[in-house]
Amino acid sequence: MGDKAGEGGAYGNLGNAYDSLSDFHKAISYHERHLQIAKEVGDKAGEGRAYGNLGNAYHSLGDFHKAISYHERHLQIAKEVGDKAGEGLAYGNLGNAYRQLGDFHKAISYHECHLQIAKEVGDKAGEGRAYGNLGNAYHSLGDFHKAISYHERHLQIEKEVGDKAGEGRAYGNLGNAYHSLGDFHKAIGYHERRLQIAKEVGDKAGEGGAYGNLGNAYHSLGDFHKAIGYHERRLQIAKRITTSVVYKLGDKAGEGRAYGNLGNAYRQLGDFHKAISYHERRLQIAKEVGDKAGEGRAYGNLGNAYRMLGDFHKAISYHERRLQIAKEVGDKAGEGRAYGNLGNAYQMLGDFHKAISYHERHLQKAKEVGDKAGERRAYGSLGNAFHSLGNFRKAIEYRERHLQIAKEVGDKPGEGESYGIYLVKDGEPSDEELECLSSELAGKWKTLGRRLGFNEAAIDDFDQANKELAEKAYKMLMAWKQKGGCEATYKVLYDTLCHKLVECKRLAEQYCCDEIVGNDSP
Repeated sequence: MGDKAGEGGAYGNLGNAYDSLSDFHKAISYHERHLQIAKEVGDKAGEGRAYGNLGNAYHSLGDFHKAISYHERHLQIAKEVGDKAGEGLAYGNLGNAYRQLGDFHKAISYHECHLQIAKEVGDKAGEGRAYGNLGNAYHSLGDFHKAISYHERHLQIEKEVGDKAGEGRAYGNLGNAYHSLGDFHKAIGYHERRLQIAKEVGDKAGEGGAYGNLGNAYHSLGDFHKAIGYHERRLQIAKRITTSVVYKLGDKAGEGRAYGNLGNAYRQLGDFHKAISYHERRLQIAKEVGDKAGEGRAYGNLGNAYRMLGDFHKAISYHERRLQIAKEVGDKAGEGRAYGNLGNAYQMLGDFHKAISYHERHLQKAKEVGDKAGERRAYGSLGNAFHSLGNFRKAIEYRERHLQIAKEVGDKPGEGESYGIYLVKDGEPSDEELECLSSELAGKWKTLGRRLGFNEAAIDDFDQANKELAEKAYKMLMAWKQKGGCEATYKVLYDTLCHKLVECKRLAEQYCCDEIVGNDSP
């Protein structure tokens, strides 16, 4: 009969190889053979490993519910046979799956179980991974400072055990956290370290991920041409032929993400047709590899691109598909984003009541899963919608909640954006509040200028001219008031100036709003 257990192990190894090459369906077929043989020969430990590997493959396909069912079987067997390391691994995998489903608190609970077991058995590498996964979960919750503290512990452990690849992943996660805090230059510094290590250890997937994250950081800085350069390098690496146990074109999932990020960059540059072309390629690859989550994101980004083209009805149809997929795979956070984008599309159509209805659903979902970043965006969008209806009191109420969350999570760009509410309050805004709004508005107009194809020199000239004109207008108004000008007339002029600034900000936001595909997981 030969060595059946060895045969099963070989199938498992082949499955892992195909998994590394993103051929998840083929990986599943091999893991199923491993599982079948393990059951036949009574190899409980092998059976548990096969369940875990099947869970990982279904996770990669975006079928997180199926992944969870396999990881739960792995966990059960690991407990039965007293395999503490396997038990910890299963907890970690369950945590990752629940994070993808948007259940961040449950994810944290599982990662804490993994951390506890890793400490008990002295598994420093597992302890490091648990810290990294906890950092990712708190990142998803919008608690970026807590995320950073966990990623720093992860980094420290990887340095202690000499795991250069793990050290690189920790740098990448720190870069993502600082990106979310709005500190894009610090993010770039971490992603460059991630890139350097990936090159040193020959980690092509890590190198590609670092290029993608650098592209996202430069995108957020408004340097879309530089972003495109990095995303093209990421795409090139993903397409590169790799040779392992099998021979196959490389990282299809990474290729899809690169197309999506290129689409976002071209959308920002105002080349909406090129953006659509890249998002369609992203969609095609997601369908080919059975990546339902990626398929949903591609629909969402296509919706955003068509919205920018002014085809709001087509945008709505894509966002509805995005919503449908999010519901199918149980992606609560994605469901919330789809509601938010539908709200944005109806806002552009002038149907503010329908927009409010969708933004309220977005807010509800964000609260359910503890998504602070999504909650902040929903409050901001509700503020914009009520402002459009002329309900300034309600607009202020929502923008104040937006500001509160931005302060809680240390989101400086969001905090600066929120100061715009003070220009529709009773009384005069402070110099600091006016400065915050002016700076934030200038940034939005610069982004819009780049999107419309103006060169940097023209954008800088326009920005300088606007600053000089605004300063002169403000000084003249103050001088007129000090010379005894009519208080009532001054109040009318001042309020008009403030409301015009807010209206300019609202228009800039409508044309600069952006949905990020997401950073590559390091």
